[in-house]
Amino acid sequence: MTIGTALFHVQAGARFSAIGAEIAGLQAQVSAGKSDPRPSVDPVRALNLSAAQEQGARLDRYAGNLDRAAGRLALADTALEAGVDIIQRVRELAVAASSDTMNLTARDAIRSELQGLRSGLVDVANARDETGLLLFGGLTTRGLAYELVGTSVVYHGDEGQQQLRSSESGLVATGLPGPVLFGGLDDGAGGQTDVFSVIGAFLEDLDSPQPGGMTAVLDSVVLASDHLADGRARIGAMAANLDRQADAIEGRQVRLAETLSGLEDLDIAAVVTELNRKLLTRDAAQQSFVAIGRSSLFDYMR
Repeated sequence: MTIGTALFHVQAGARFSAIGAEIAGLQAQVSAGKSDPRPSVDPVRALNLSAAQEQGARLDRYAGNLDRAAGRLALADTALEAGVDIIQRVRELAVAASSDTMNLTARDAIRSELQGLRSGLVDVANARDETGLLLFGGLTTRGLAYELVGTSVVYHGDEGQQQLRSSESGLVATGLPGPVLFGGLDDGAGGQTDVFSVIGAFLEDLDSPQPGGMTAVLDSVVLASDHLADGRARIGAMAANLDRQADAIEGRQVRLAETLSGLEDLDIAAVVTELNRKLLTRDAAQQSFVAIGRSSLFDYMR
């Protein structure tokens, strides 16, 4: 079959363009130091790379969840520290109120301070995280967890526990609900009470002293103080567990980064060899094109 001059030039131009694109692609890989990510180049490597990248995205999400959980626990610990300080002051006031020399003026001063301390403890129980969500409301994250209504403190949250995914099969709690931290105290009569009611009972005894009442109040305050301290310790243990899980995730991320590096990094020697081969092919094709293009009928008649 005879190939016309025009068709010959079109075919040659297309071939040169293809070789040029291949050379440019190889040069880009050498410049970036990364392999060509297209599946058409290496389907198996592309599949492994995609799977590793997806795993990396999951690990980033888990690490982010652990960071958020750790942040909430740190804020909860700070809030409970303030709560422990408040109850400790209530304890000091209970000791002072137990004195037989307590006069009316001193009793009024204690009452006023107790009311402020109770309001402060309610504020502690309504602490929020950096995004404005309640720390101690259980699964209830908006509004108020606790509210002072008259002489009683009412809980508006629930006993649920917020959790975040920390691994493919694991969840971590981001805190404890209010009833666990501020409630669950033995009332001495087979029932349960909370730290707010302990302060309330203290106030009632100041208004209507009962024989031996302050001793019972002092015992309740001591119990409340120990309970809050125990709650803070539980939060600390949860935070320590998060640290261990964060270390595990970080270790997985390091190993995955090594895997990704192996999949993405360029085999410089192989690519340079292929690039040189393409350049030689291009140069040879160009020389042949020029030689053929210069040929004439007289060349074939010699």
